[in-house]
Amino acid sequence: MTGILLIIAGFGTFIQGYLNTVPYPLYVEIVGAGLFIIGLAFTAIGFSEYGLNDRIKFK
Repeated sequence: MTGILLIIAGFGTFIQGYLNTVPYPLYVEIVGAGLFIIGLAFTAIGFSEYGLNDRIKFK
């Protein structure tokens, strides 16, 4: 669940930087992309921890 929330937060932060609605949009984009990547990692760790890799075949 934490990973999914980080993905949503990272995507929203990245979009704010992309639309120039904040000061220093480049740094905001970088932070958003970082949150997104960390969220993906947390989600992958969660999948492997709860054994979802056996049910979902990653190729």
